[in-house]
Formats: sequence, C-alpha cells, structure tokens
Amino acid sequence: MQNFPQYYLVNNCSTGKPASIADSMMRPFMKIMEEEPERVTFLRDPFVIFANDHVRLRVLTGVLAGQEGYVVRILKKRQLVMDFGGYAVAISNVHNEDFEIAE
Repeated sequence: MQNFPQYYLVNNCSTGKPASIADSMMRPFMKIMEEEPERVTFLRDPFVIFANDHVRLRVLTGVLAGQEGYVVRILKKRQLVMDFGGYAVAISNVHNEDFEIAE
C-alpha cells in the first residue's frame, strides 16, 4: 500500500493467498460489468458450496463462451455461478446460452 496506494490486492477466499484471475475470465466479466452490471451478483457463500447437487457446465455461446460454472436457481432465476478468485459470482440472463457438461 505504501508503493502503490491506488491498487488493492484481493485474497482468494478459499486459499487466503492473493487472487489470480486469468485474462480469459476477466475480459468477459469486465464486459458484462460495463454493459449490464445488474446481471452480476456477488454471493456470500464460497463457490465450492454450489458444487453440491449441481453439474459443472461450460458455456458455448455468448460473452461467457468458454467459462465454467453451475446453473443454479437464485431468487427464482437461473443464474450461472462461477468461481471468480475464490468468490462465487452469479451471472443472470444465461437462459438463452448453450451449455455442455464440463468434465
């Protein structure tokens, strides 16, 4: 903080170490945040909780093509829950996208 006060490190909540987010994941997230920030919800529960009783899917179409996560019903809407630096992030309006099972 002394050398770079304008920058903040965010820790991965599962490892406790500084979060590392791949550019291939960050760019689609930034695009959604710029164009439709209301689609993004940061969840309080860790990402691993959503693995129970859900199948891991890979998005094939749209801005999030190539991203993986779980489609979960949150507040009566189907949302894609993704691991984003150890935090669970839900993206709404994914009902028109195509998915495949990620192995």
